[in-house]
Amino acid sequence: MNILILGYGQLGAAVGLALSGRGAQIFAACRSPNPEQTIFPVFQADVGKEMDMEKLAEKVPADIDQVIITAYPALRPDIPNPIPTCIRSCTRHWPRARIIYTSSTQVYADAHGLWLDEYGELSNSSLARAFLDAENAALDLPNTLILRLGQIVSKQRVAQMKARISEDEVLVPGSPNRWLNYIHEIDIVSTMHLACEDNSIRGCYNLTTEFPISVSDWLHYIATLNHRLIKIIGDERYAPNRRIDSSRIRTLCPNIRWHNLQGVPLPQHFSEPSSPTLS
Repeated sequence: MNILILGYGQLGAAVGLALSGRGAQIFAACRSPNPEQTIFPVFQADVGKEMDMEKLAEKVPADIDQVIITAYPALRPDIPNPIPTCIRSCTRHWPRARIIYTSSTQVYADAHGLWLDEYGELSNSSLARAFLDAENAALDLPNTLILRLGQIVSKQRVAQMKARISEDEVLVPGSPNRWLNYIHEIDIVSTMHLACEDNSIRGCYNLTTEFPISVSDWLHYIATLNHRLIKIIGDERYAPNRRIDSSRIRTLCPNIRWHNLQGVPLPQHFSEPSSPTLS
């Protein structure tokens, strides 16, 4: 299977390395490739620029089976959203490829702590509109898969968070007790692998843990890794509070072993309290 990954950041690299290890032929592109990455070709390209995509098409085979887009939409009003342009370019250069796009649960409006599935109310924020514009461009194509990801956690991302918490007081937008819907990077990779092998998995799905935690619990967990005690203070900025229901994708992927915040596999049929805490 030939797979092209557009937007080769932390997530794109994790997906590419995992799928390559499982036998896929990987090609990737991003604006600033790491020259030390030598396992498979990573080309320089701004995926939102048609000229760059034209040049990329000269280097990447025409028989791509899957295009995985992990690039982030533009948020500045003076810069066009690159994802719709990227998707249109992909349909020209790799017409047989299926599109898999990683969107975000940030498309949803505030639910005051209640659960939201894929039919929940959508936000009108500029970030949400950017993601939704990209989703709509992808969903115009057959067999497209959209994965609305929660906050991604991994060893590398936890290490980055540890480095940021250097004060005894941490200021967060909104309430520290609002829900944090995370998904471990391992589970994204497993879902991507299954989706690449099964084109019948299509449409738009949430992909988050079944057991969200509070922002406060998340930050206290990071602080304990630094052997610190911190005080978390919420400010007056708006921050939506919602719990994301990802049961639809889990039904389609019954054999995936999901992981908790620390990356430990959860037992099958695992259950937790309705308001889980970290040990």
